[in-house]
Amino acid sequence: MEELSAEGRHKRRGARVPVDWGRAIESLGRLLKAKPDDRPLTAPIDVTWLRRCGFRQAHIDELFHIGWLQPSSESRPPAQSRSKRTPGPRGYVLTEAGRQAVRGLEKVMAWAVPQGFGARSSDLQKVRQLKPRWDGLTRELFVGPVLVKRYRVPAPNQIRVLEAFEEEDWPEWVFDPLPPVARVNSKRRLHDTINRLNRGQLVAILRFCGDGTGTRVGWQLRPETSDTEVEATDRGMP
Repeated sequence: MEELSAEGRHKRRGARVPVDWGRAIESLGRLLKAKPDDRPLTAPIDVTWLRRCGFRQAHIDELFHIGWLQPSSESRPPAQSRSKRTPGPRGYVLTEAGRQAVRGLEKVMAWAVPQGFGARSSDLQKVRQLKPRWDGLTRELFVGPVLVKRYRVPAPNQIRVLEAFEEEDWPEWVFDPLPPVARVNSKRRLHDTINRLNRGQLVAILRFCGDGTGTRVGWQLRPETSDTEVEATDRGMP
């Protein structure tokens, strides 16, 4: 069985690590399906138990770097005994963001797999293949039955982006649908619109992002995450 990370490896958290949200959802789903119903989300998670559940290094790393999992303070070896050869922690615990992620994923999976979320990879695939839905009449954004965002005030730029996705059946990317405006930086406007799409979600299971060129916007399905991951700027644009 592949060894879990040493604690020193986990200290890379401060670096920018590319996130595979699909794999993160699979990792969290694997943890969720193996957790006994009466086990609280705040309980420490033993490494031996993770191994029995089929966790590999990639699963641990993904959840750690996102900030959903951290070494349990109860399982850390004494500081004076640590060295480069010291094994990693014997247990982990879900962070507050991780517990929110579990709750968000439970809501989506309960709809995607109504017969009960089991050990089959097809169950996780159903969750990963879900698409959002924009209801222009009620001005509500959904994933499955889960209401993600409701607009009660004008937000024309955000709504144009959502309408573009809905019209094209939610492809991975759409080109900037916002009409050009004199003396307005289009790339900055799209950047600000993306930030606003990520803010104020009732259940934060969608992440909108740019492609680095300032000309396209994309979306990813993910469980709930903390608001600190959203780099938001307020420039007075809708």
